[in-house]
Parts: sequence; C-alpha cells; structure tokens
Amino acid sequence: MLLQDEVHLLRGIPLFASIETMRLKLLAFACDRVTFAAGSVLFQQGDAADATYVILSGQADILQSAGKAEASIGTAGPRSVVGESALVSDRPRTQTLRATTEVETLRISTDTFQKLLTCCPGSLEKVVQHLGDRMAKAG
Repeated sequence: MLLQDEVHLLRGIPLFASIETMRLKLLAFACDRVTFAAGSVLFQQGDAADATYVILSGQADILQSAGKAEASIGTAGPRSVVGESALVSDRPRTQTLRATTEVETLRISTDTFQKLLTCCPGSLEKVVQHLGDRMAKAG
C-alpha cells in the first residue's frame, strides 16, 4: 500500500477525518505496518495503552475478562480503529484484541499522535469529541 493509499484510508475514518491532509500524510508516514498471525494478541487487557491500530485486513475478536472468564464482546475488521482511547489516555487497556485470521494493521503510537495534535491543535477538539461519542455509545 502506498502512502497516498494510507492517507486516503485514514481520511475515510471518522476519527481522523478532521485532520488536515498534510498532517494526515505525516501520520500515515509515521505509522508502522504490523501483521499479526491468526491467534496472536494485538494487545492484552491490563497492558499499558501505547498505540492504536487501524485494521487494514483480517478479523479480530474483542475480548473482556472478568476474573478467569473471558468473553467476546465484539469483532473488528477492515477499517476498524481499535484501542483508540490510547490516543488521549494513559489508562491500562480495558479489553484484549486477538486476531481470528491474519490481521494487517497500521499501528499509531500514542507519542506520534500526540505530537501531531500539538502541531494541529484544532483537530484535538474534534478527535476528543469523536472519542467521547464512541465511549458514550459503548457505556
């Protein structure tokens, strides 16, 4: 996938839609492309939240643990953004994400995203509002 394709993909995701094109190019350039084999854990409940993932291809289960039991609370597929609270909060992960098929992702580190928002503070309000809306729907 070319940089312009990644920018186009990110532009189509509501969380990133308010970021100006030049900043989105910087974000796409700074992302890491990471592939996870089926059965791999992208992140574990309780881990430090240090990145957000945009799923490019594949499928993953969103799991939540209560004691020793683990329950599937949803799935994430192409164009899904997972772990997005890591972009604005340093709280531990509240869920586990496990690949059910091979999953190709763009990994956006929290540090990279926060540096981008420092340069583009007008986008911060829209990003935080979008995250707040998502959390309100989930809770």
